[in-house]
Amino acid sequence: MAAPTYNPGTLGGVFASGTSLGASKQLGTLIDLTAAWEGQLHCKMQTGASVSATAGVAWGVYHAYASTTITGTVNAGATTIPVASTTGLQVGQAIGLKQAGASVGEIVTISAISGSNLTVGATINSYANNDLVYQIEQTESYRVQPGGTNGSYSANSVYSKELYLPQSKYYIKATNQDATNAVTIEATLDTLT
Repeated sequence: MAAPTYNPGTLGGVFASGTSLGASKQLGTLIDLTAAWEGQLHCKMQTGASVSATAGVAWGVYHAYASTTITGTVNAGATTIPVASTTGLQVGQAIGLKQAGASVGEIVTISAISGSNLTVGATINSYANNDLVYQIEQTESYRVQPGGTNGSYSANSVYSKELYLPQSKYYIKATNQDATNAVTIEATLDTLT
């Protein structure tokens, strides 16, 4: 049996370095570790130059399961999402949205299903035909919040933590818990194959 191989990720390969996360906003994406033994997710946030009081960024990790696609245009702020299939979806279920070929997405909750249309809370991002909708577990499997001593943060400072994830498919969500201040984030994934 061959020894496992460590594969360092591209810096900012999950969320690019300097990605802005507005006040009370979230950003999500999918990572696929089904061909790896495990992955190490490096979660990083940086406060602004004049911002020392922030509530930080919480990183949530959900197992991702079946997916379907969006079948039309969904503008930011939309509450209706047309999908190819509603099989396995139900009212009250949280789902992960992701732009195809990009690391932009979010988690929304289904409030109604009519034919092939999902009603959700207003989306943060825009989506196009063939963007992705993932069924995700309804409670986070893993959660981490990088922070300073005693949960405090300093201006223009970087905070980071790592998550070790076993083989699976995951939806990653970064949430800015501050209602006033934006922060920048970055996430990199290393794998062991």
